[in-house]
Amino acid sequence: PDENKTNLVLKGVDVLRNNWFFLFVDAMNEMKVPVYGFEALRNFRFNTARPNTHIHVSSGLDWFDAKVEIEFGEQRVGIDEIKTALVNKQSFVQLGDGTLGILPDEWLKRYSLLFKVGDGRTDQLRLSKYHMSVIDELYENRDEKELSFELDEKYERLKEFKNIPETAAPEHLQPILRPYQVSGFQWLNYLNDVGWGGILADDMGLGKTVQALSFLHHFKDTHDNLRALVVCPTTLMFNWENEIRKFTPSLTYHIHHGGERTRNKILLDNKNVIITTYGTLRSDIKMLVDIDFDYVVLDESQAIKNPASKVTKAASLLKAKHRLCMSGTPLQNNTFDIYAQMNFLNPGMLGSMEFFRQEFAIPIDKFGEQDRKDHLRKILFPFILRRTKEQVAKDLPDKTE
Repeated sequence: PDENKTNLVLKGVDVLRNNWFFLFVDAMNEMKVPVYGFEALRNFRFNTARPNTHIHVSSGLDWFDAKVEIEFGEQRVGIDEIKTALVNKQSFVQLGDGTLGILPDEWLKRYSLLFKVGDGRTDQLRLSKYHMSVIDELYENRDEKELSFELDEKYERLKEFKNIPETAAPEHLQPILRPYQVSGFQWLNYLNDVGWGGILADDMGLGKTVQALSFLHHFKDTHDNLRALVVCPTTLMFNWENEIRKFTPSLTYHIHHGGERTRNKILLDNKNVIITTYGTLRSDIKMLVDIDFDYVVLDESQAIKNPASKVTKAASLLKAKHRLCMSGTPLQNNTFDIYAQMNFLNPGMLGSMEFFRQEFAIPIDKFGEQDRKDHLRKILFPFILRRTKEQVAKDLPDKTE
């Protein structure tokens, strides 16, 4: 062999890693070094063009539409091909001329979540209003050449989740509520305005009940009426009763529980708050499903973490304009715990059970994949408010012995 020759061998997977292929081709072009032999590679017939991307995002009534155009040179790629590549964890797509188009790492980082949560086939993706944070992320880090936006004022209102409007708490509660509880009240009010369901997930002992009640009181004041159902573990029923008496005595309530409980819907009709347990909800769903509630509140909502359980199914059947969960531990054992709670709050937001399991639960719990954690965090963070005792220590009273 010629002494001056150097052999460098790269495995196929290494060629794809960290854009080595593009960087190599670009470097050779700059050095005016011709590169031959791509055509002869049987398994790796790469297209040397980078993806030329244009995505136009517009807002509809309750959704976002993204018109997608992606080309590798002369070859156009549809949404289907991108989705297939993402499902198979491949960083390339099969093009019409038999070559492979490479999706560079920074492209995947920027756009993969959009393609995963959006529904669509050829060139149009539709995202629900619940995926606002995905759109927001694109908007914040937009590349002017690749992305254009046409968003209405409703989107601007949704964007306020980073800076929630200040609403005055009910007057009689203003001297009682601590600053973080006022923020919680305003967050609940904001969710109500934009039509989202969320989880109030403050640590135990930070007064989630009083935050929820101050909001329900405000709802009644501004709507002239309130019909709410509170579902909680049996041990917390009388806690709700005591807190209503103490903090929002103008709300009428009824405890729907026990062998003597009424089967007469009319008796429940004129109360602001019906308090019941998860067990009673399961048994009495036929009656409760006939009532149109303004709010359904699930306290200790991890009780519905199993999507297949009867109680989860019963909760999902309830008719409610708005839904709220409360839990200091929405994720008890694993990532999948959050699925049923979110699906109860905002149906369809996390896709099908199988999609969520493959896309998030397994990669996060089994393999600790950081990018999936980040993706899930991006989707969820507008819908979960969690403060720990340490975070609000300055708002808490001194311990009383």
